Amino acid sequence: MRRPHPFKNWSIGQKTICSHLLIACLSILVATVLCYIFGYQYTRNSVIDELRRQVTVIARKESALNASERTARGYVVDLYQS
Repeated sequence: MRRPHPFKNWSIGQKTICSHLLIACLSILVATVLCYIFGYQYTRNSVIDELRRQVTVIARKESALNASERTARGYVVDLYQS
């Protein structure tokens, strides 16, 4: 015995509403995924850039010191590692 098609008895209005809702849900899903991907990449890149900037500033300050001052100021490395 063959099962009847579930959408066969639906009116054209019901089918239209169903298709529009499906398209809307899929569009929202795609937009959400794209926003997540691009937002993650932007956040990751901006954090990496900021860390590079901070490392450059610290390295310049440390390289400007002579050997005895570097030994005395070695706490800076410990401070930024924790």
